[in-house]
Amino acid sequence: MQLKDKQIEILRVTHTKDADGFATEHHMPIHRGKLWAYFRHLSGQEVWAFHAQHAVEDVLFQVNWRGDIDTRCVVRFAGQVYDIIRVDTFEGHRAILVLYARGRG
Repeated sequence: MQLKDKQIEILRVTHTKDADGFATEHHMPIHRGKLWAYFRHLSGQEVWAFHAQHAVEDVLFQVNWRGDIDTRCVVRFAGQVYDIIRVDTFEGHRAILVLYARGRG
């Protein structure tokens, strides 16, 4: 088991329309306080698109088991928001969850 020494927030993403009809994204915490997690960088790459440089960062978070985390959630860590792209239940043992996430550029 990895050392869970980072504090993160898991947020449920919802979309609503504002008065002008534009979609607005809202983040609602699914837990109180912060969760302890193991954090690791998986990869990073720079993408050149439309003459602008963007960094794409793939990371891994490992947390204690929760049944309410899925790919509709995001992780907030150190001021950065990460989209959860995969949830690994670690062979279904209900002990830990591995969250594969991608940073928003």
